Amino acid sequence: MTQNYLLIFTFEIVIFYFIVYSLVKANRWVNDKQRYVDEISIDLPELIKQWKNELEAFNQKVKSQFNYEPLSTQEIGFLAGNIITDILTSRIPIFPFKNKFVVFSVFMKLWKYRHRIQATIATQPSRTVF
Repeated sequence: MTQNYLLIFTFEIVIFYFIVYSLVKANRWVNDKQRYVDEISIDLPELIKQWKNELEAFNQKVKSQFNYEPLSTQEIGFLAGNIITDILTSRIPIFPFKNKFVVFSVFMKLWKYRHRIQATIATQPSRTVF
C-alpha cells in the first residue's frame, strides 16, 4: 500500500517539475521574443518614415506627369475657331466627303485636348475685375 503512495508521490513530483520546467522554458522564449521586438521597434519608426517619404516622392512624380494646365482663353478661342471652321467648310460643295467626316474631326480635336478641357472645367474660376 505504501508503494502505491510512493509511486503516486513520485509521479506528482515528476509532473510538478515538468510543469515548472515548461514554464521556465516558456518564460525564456517570451523574453527572447520580447527582446527581438524591442530591437525591431527601435528601427521601425525610421523605416516607416523612409517609406512615407519614398511614397510621397513617388506620388509627386506621378502627379507631375499627369498634371495638365487649363486652357487659356486664347487657346479656347483657337479651338472653337477650328471647330467652327471645320463645320463651315463641311458645307462648301468643293469638299464633298468633308460633310461626312465633320463630326469625326470635331471629336478628334476635342479628344486631343480632353485632359486640358477637364482641367479647365475642374479648376476654380479666377477672380475677375469688373
